[in-house]
Amino acid sequence: MVGRYDPQKNHEGLLEALSLIKKQGYNFDLVLVGRDLNEKIKNSYIK
Repeated sequence: MVGRYDPQKNHEGLLEALSLIKKQGYNFDLVLVGRDLNEKIKNSYIK
């Protein structure tokens, strides 16, 4: 996903959905590119 970080885009929702998909055994890579990635998002989801 390339673009600005904006709550309207619901990046948190995307990450939560992908977490559920990952738990079902699907393998994938996600790359978020852009500026102003919220510290809460970085600390909560990037592992």
